[in-house]
Amino acid sequence: MRPEFVDNHAGNTVAVALAGYLDELRNKLAKPIELRIASGYFNPGGYRQVAARLAGVHKIRLLLGAEPVPPPAIPLRMPGEPKGPEAEEQRFRNAIQSHDAALRRDRDLLPFDLEQDELLRDMVDRIRSGFLEVRRYENAFLHGKCYLFGTDEGTLVGSSNFTAAGLTSNLELNLGAYQPGIVAQAGEWFERLWGEAKPYDLAALYEARFQPHPPYVIYLRFLWELFRKDLGAAEARRSSSSRPSSGTASGAPSVSSTSSTGCSSPTRWDWERRSSRAISSAQL
Repeated sequence: MRPEFVDNHAGNTVAVALAGYLDELRNKLAKPIELRIASGYFNPGGYRQVAARLAGVHKIRLLLGAEPVPPPAIPLRMPGEPKGPEAEEQRFRNAIQSHDAALRRDRDLLPFDLEQDELLRDMVDRIRSGFLEVRRYENAFLHGKCYLFGTDEGTLVGSSNFTAAGLTSNLELNLGAYQPGIVAQAGEWFERLWGEAKPYDLAALYEARFQPHPPYVIYLRFLWELFRKDLGAAEARRSSSSRPSSGTASGAPSVSSTSSTGCSSPTRWDWERRSSRAISSAQL
């Protein structure tokens, strides 16, 4: 069924719409199609939503780009700082760097389990084989999102990034278009940006997950996996109080602190922070 109005509400998700339409095209068409995707951001959870529906697809082209900073987050210009086009250029370059850092952070926080490993290896293999080609648009902010099916089988245009949340849970608005003229214009828009974009080695980013790491870093990662549910709550308790607990030194955790396992752990917060920093620096 052609997706026409998709908002991730009450089961009307982009993931379901993409899967259903890809299945329909596979059954209807004699030859596999190309799937073209433009998205400001990406995570493997987005790829997971379509990975099982690619039998009728012979190639995917994924166009990434940095999204504009939300207005409340735009910093005030200070005296002596650039303004006009120079300020916009600096803001964009900062966004590109943040985009790289965010992709690495998301990779480092992925769970370590067989299912996740299989998904990532499949994705990396598809990139290395040329089935999934990735570029990033670096001339300006890229805020548009679209999913183009073949050359003339329609497009889904709206707000959903190619991420797990964008395809399943965020409140989004996406409209399907199947009129030949509109589909052609959307295709021309994509091809123009694709031609100006630069190849982006998304495979290398995720291949780092499978590289050997020092045993100590693996040990720290194990600790982080075991206690990470406590970390957020611990930091929240520490930041909510500006005064030390009675009988403790300033900023030191109380000796009565107890983990979710029921064990007293007066200094766990410190090594949790150290392990998190070590993991991040090692990009495990």
